[in-house]
Amino acid sequence: MKKLLSFLILYSVCGICSIYAASANILPSVEFKNLSDKTQIDSVLVSVNGEPITLLDVILETAGVERSLAGYLTGERLMQETLLIRREAVEMIILHRLLYHEYLKKPFPIPPQEVESMIDKIAKEMGDGTRETLEAQLKLYGYSIEKLKIRTKKRIATETMLSYLCDRKVYITPKEVWDEYKAHPEKWSLPAKIELQLLQILHSGSKNPDPEKSVREIAEKVKTCTPQQFTNLVNEYSEGISAANNGMTGFMEMDKLRPEFAAVLKGKKSGDITGPVKTPEAWYFIRIHTMHPAGKIPFAKISQSIHRELMEKAWKENRKQFSDSLRQNAIIRYYFQK
Repeated sequence: MKKLLSFLILYSVCGICSIYAASANILPSVEFKNLSDKTQIDSVLVSVNGEPITLLDVILETAGVERSLAGYLTGERLMQETLLIRREAVEMIILHRLLYHEYLKKPFPIPPQEVESMIDKIAKEMGDGTRETLEAQLKLYGYSIEKLKIRTKKRIATETMLSYLCDRKVYITPKEVWDEYKAHPEKWSLPAKIELQLLQILHSGSKNPDPEKSVREIAEKVKTCTPQQFTNLVNEYSEGISAANNGMTGFMEMDKLRPEFAAVLKGKKSGDITGPVKTPEAWYFIRIHTMHPAGKIPFAKISQSIHRELMEKAWKENRKQFSDSLRQNAIIRYYFQK
């Protein structure tokens, strides 16, 4: 799927001028230099008391999650999940915009080191963790590190207020945790998970002069290569999203793997390398880094996670109630189909 066509698909779904890319170049790796202009990211999705929220504002929130989604989803499912997280991001941004006006009434200092730490985290989510790569990514969007620091400072201020006004009021008892565990035993089972290391060669737009020749060369090399040698091949040849972080995908549920991967990985074990696997956008060489089988989780091992889940559920409810109260006196207009 060509990049421009991918953009038009999401445009038709949202009813606004938006960005969507196929799994080979899902945001934030899309290269705007290949488009005629950059108006897509300037599209206004919502206005909050006259202040616009653009697609770029949303992308800066969702980039890390979208990178992860692109590792194991494709096609319609990928589009649906991407739209879902972007819509959730819109609502979150609205809350923070409203809350920032409250912060300005009684501002408090934000330590510079907290801002810098958050910028480092964003750099890791959007690329290889370096400021140089982050700056290059932001430049594609017509953004800068300095603008990101201002935005990050505002976010830290509003998150601090949310924590004080909403989160600190929540208390979950041990009995509530145990009752939740007993009431939903199916939730506390581990699905089979897998972590892959991907080497990707794009069909079009490849950095390799002759992609098919590169695929043949790699196919010979992976027959006897060690994990370190495979990592070296990833760093030498791989491109697209899978090139980041040495090609590691992070853990994914086995039953959610894209069909092309699931078919070739059936019956394989940790350490096995397979490929080339041809998909609509690229050839892939796949090394299974780690596999975890499905199984039940003892209460002792999952109690903290259940406690955290109940806390987060209560936080979410408190924040929604707080957001609703702020919205009562705000003028919010949506410019896309909810």
